[in-house]
Amino acid sequence: MGSDPKCEGLHAEKLLDESALVGAGGELANVFVYVRKGLEGWKFATPTEAVQVTQEGCTYVPHVLGVRVGQPLEIGNGDPVSHNVHGYAKKNPGFNQTQAPGAAVMTKVFNRSEVLVPLKCDIHGWMSTFVGVVENPFFAVSAVDGSFDLGQLPPGDYQIAARHEIFGLQKQDITITAAGAQTIEFSFSEE
Repeated sequence: MGSDPKCEGLHAEKLLDESALVGAGGELANVFVYVRKGLEGWKFATPTEAVQVTQEGCTYVPHVLGVRVGQPLEIGNGDPVSHNVHGYAKKNPGFNQTQAPGAAVMTKVFNRSEVLVPLKCDIHGWMSTFVGVVENPFFAVSAVDGSFDLGQLPPGDYQIAARHEIFGLQKQDITITAAGAQTIEFSFSEE
């Protein structure tokens, strides 16, 4: 951040890289967890309320987020400097747009499932966020303690996937019964 004094001046302390936030017990934050298989044939209403990501202190907040296919994603600039929002989508149209301080919120819609879509700022190379675009409402981003909650899935067989920007993709097959909650754990490592 030292390359831009205005950005550096927005923080009293040096910021940490958010790409691998690991807790004292090895918990991993910012993992996008979602139902990958098992909901084929189900129809879910697309939310009309926008999901928001903001550029604050020359960082994207939040660092990882989820949005449904067809749901608006609003990108705002709360900083006193210009940013460039570059969406590196592969299955959806990419975009690359400058956003000045005080500019109107930029709205994007992804029409195909894609996990994870990187959004980066070409002006400030350290800035990035990752968007999980899915067709169903059963997704979450792991918290600082590594926990996540996919909500109440109906009984059935599912494949749950967990994707991290550095450590990649893991999948597990599970069966949900009418009896209640199911615990699932993923273990990532540098290899």
